[in-house]
Amino acid sequence: MHKLRHLLLLPLCAAASFSAQAAPVMVPAMKTGAQSYAFFYTNTTALLKKNINPDTFKQSVNSQLPPGVRACWTSADLNATDIRCGEVTTGQMQLGYTELYTYLNEILLPKDPIVIGKDANIKQVFISNSISPGGGLVADTVGRVSHVHFTVRAAQFGMLVDPNSATSIQFIVNGQALPPQPLTAGVPLYVAVEDPHGFNDVTIIAGGFLGQAWVADRMGFLPLAQY
Repeated sequence: MHKLRHLLLLPLCAAASFSAQAAPVMVPAMKTGAQSYAFFYTNTTALLKKNINPDTFKQSVNSQLPPGVRACWTSADLNATDIRCGEVTTGQMQLGYTELYTYLNEILLPKDPIVIGKDANIKQVFISNSISPGGGLVADTVGRVSHVHFTVRAAQFGMLVDPNSATSIQFIVNGQALPPQPLTAGVPLYVAVEDPHGFNDVTIIAGGFLGQAWVADRMGFLPLAQY
């Protein structure tokens, strides 16, 4: 009987141990060494037809970005393709399939002053989980909850959010829902989450008058190995 009781307690103890280890909190900024990403749309086929080397042009864009920021490339408005930001060797951030869109309309988030030739067919975009028909920001009627996955265990994740797209941002990390972070109208806010025990996935939920919609830039993460 005592042996059975101990066996029954093992799963409970394991669950309690994981709960005690998972300690995600909101932080105002990420630590030095975190990599943030600016998003760009490119059509590789169009570049090649104009005798432009895609890799060379991408290197040129990266060289013009601020320190700690790199370009992340998308080839479609809806990420039905695999959008990965980062390096295979040090870790990548993968955006959830068919959950996010590129956003080109005028918002409060500033674009980087990149010199891009008109014939290069490259545009800087923002990332959103909203649809924008007719040039206006409209909440996705599907009400998508967005996910971000990391190929290595991450210690921090963050993004710069446009305040006109939502009134709050909430993260779910390691099964724990953090309190929604309020957004102030007219003031872009960097929101980030940290867990020193690490995590592989983040769920992003927006609140407010536009339902699930949000628009962001500078999405990035810090691998746990560099924490």
